[in-house]
Amino acid sequence: MPSAHTVMGEIPVNKLGITFPHEHVVLAWGAARSDMADAYNPKALTDTVCADLGPAVKNHKLATIVDAGPPELGRDVEVQRMVSQRLGINIIAATGHYKVGGGGIPLVWQFQDIEVIEEHFVEEITKGVGPNKVKCGVIKLASSDDFTNPAEEKIFRAGARAAKRTGCPIITHSDPTGWAVTNVGKKQLDIILSEGVDPSKVMLGHIDGTPNLNYLLELVKRGCYVAFDRIGGRGVVPDEGRAGLVGALCVTGYANHVLLSMDHQGVWLPKKAPMIAAAGKYFSYLQEKFVPMLRQGGVKERDIDQMLVGNPQNLLGF
Repeated sequence: MPSAHTVMGEIPVNKLGITFPHEHVVLAWGAARSDMADAYNPKALTDTVCADLGPAVKNHKLATIVDAGPPELGRDVEVQRMVSQRLGINIIAATGHYKVGGGGIPLVWQFQDIEVIEEHFVEEITKGVGPNKVKCGVIKLASSDDFTNPAEEKIFRAGARAAKRTGCPIITHSDPTGWAVTNVGKKQLDIILSEGVDPSKVMLGHIDGTPNLNYLLELVKRGCYVAFDRIGGRGVVPDEGRAGLVGALCVTGYANHVLLSMDHQGVWLPKKAPMIAAAGKYFSYLQEKFVPMLRQGGVKERDIDQMLVGNPQNLLGF
């Protein structure tokens, strides 16, 4: 049976349970963490995250989250480990990079050869990071709206090659917004698949930024996963619209290609942007608010279970 890489070690995928594949334990923009110096308190951060995450684990049986933050988004595998130990939840850490336009891909990596970047990703997956050698369990790749930055394409190709070598799944950040679909997800998938990656090991993120069902169908028909992973959050598509699109994909037979998550942050350093804070999300929101919308819309329990349990197992195991 395939295994998933968690911050506490490898586990069989059938132990993942209900899984949110795009969340953040701690998110810190740019130099926020280093600027804080001694004020950066891992124990206090752990306390804050557990106060939010704990009820989702206790009351809703949330068993696993993927922390989609690569290093420049404040990745702290030791805080992830402390949260995992305290709550008994599986947490999966990410290698990879965020988009250039969002403060990602540090200059030192923008000028490296693809082969060097690929090797770095492989090392973080196979040998681990931090004092406890935590093995990363996903490769996070991200692109700007128009995907014209050459450094981003280089990172995508390096990540795809690392995925092909190791079997590690890829999760992405994309920014399709409103009716003007920019085809970013399609461009991402084109590059990833051109490097020989199995599409069933690819999750295209933030696809719920578009209300275009035909576009979503075009993607899932190529064998990848599409993630409705800003549930409860910003965007021109409200949760009712998201639920309708999920329902439409289920009716057309593609529940086995849909993943659900929120892109929620247990802690955002130095503090959340006003529009993010105003969303009022919390780790229990998806199951308390969004899943009932799916049921009311006629989505079957087996499809809900497939999206929350079965699909993450198929994606995250290698």
